[in-house]
Amino acid sequence: MTGIIMVTFLGNALSQQPFRTAIKVNIKDDPAAAKKIQTNVSQFFYAISRAFYSTNKKITYATVSISPEARKNLDTIFKSNSFRCKVDTLVCEGLMLADGRGYELRNIPIIDLKNAVHQIILDFDNSGAVTDMLFSNDALIYKISNITAQIDNDRLSIIKTFMENFRTAYNRKDTSYLRLMFSNDALIITGKVLTSMNKPTFELPPSIVYKVQTKEEYFKSLAMVFKRNEYINIKFDSIMIVKHDTYNDYYGVSVKQFWNSSYYNDIGYVFLLIQFRNQTDVNPIIHLRAWQPVNRFGIYSVDIEPKDRY
Repeated sequence: MTGIIMVTFLGNALSQQPFRTAIKVNIKDDPAAAKKIQTNVSQFFYAISRAFYSTNKKITYATVSISPEARKNLDTIFKSNSFRCKVDTLVCEGLMLADGRGYELRNIPIIDLKNAVHQIILDFDNSGAVTDMLFSNDALIYKISNITAQIDNDRLSIIKTFMENFRTAYNRKDTSYLRLMFSNDALIITGKVLTSMNKPTFELPPSIVYKVQTKEEYFKSLAMVFKRNEYINIKFDSIMIVKHDTYNDYYGVSVKQFWNSSYYNDIGYVFLLIQFRNQTDVNPIIHLRAWQPVNRFGIYSVDIEPKDRY
């Protein structure tokens, strides 16, 4: 993706009843598309505002142009943790999607029922219909290591989008989408912080139970976690991206993760070993996901086999 994004927020949405967000969308080379998106996104946030303040928390899409897949994904997120636009005035610069089939608006602030503030991305097709909603990582600090191998801008952009999809899939409890992101032979290392009901008078390091799982074992366990928790809210902090200096299609991504859910919360670091399967691949796959309480695990902690296994 190329271009410049600018989002300006004016005023605060203080009303405790449905309200319309005044939205201005600018697309320099396509004012017709800007007008379509502006009209639709205004209806989109009004429908969400109405649902947020309703008793059944159900979005009515009668006046909103939205794809069936985007509607399904939005309903899933809204069911577990409803939200509304945080501001009453919004000015956005549209950015063309990488495939040229529409535009996106980034860094839109929302606030959920627990008063947590998030930034989201809305994707639109050329007709102005909403095609996707993602949780944005734009506010994060990306640390790009070019010491051992240079990372080109196209792959960097793909990895950033990949991480936004990764986070969003957990927040909407979408095991089907997450399965597609992992290779069939993926190895997953999870950790759980154990807490004691009887607090000692001095600080003790947390007790952590680790588990090494195959892809099938992990998703069987994850499905139960999703079912047990009413909501999942994952947030990322600083992200480090490193390209392997020998195997140029392999990248290591380390991220500080805040896991918040109905029954369990922790803070740790997640390391992902991802692979691009060819030069035009825009959907890399995960070979390793490792959780750790401190950021020690990296791409050179892994023996990478030169053969491709998907």
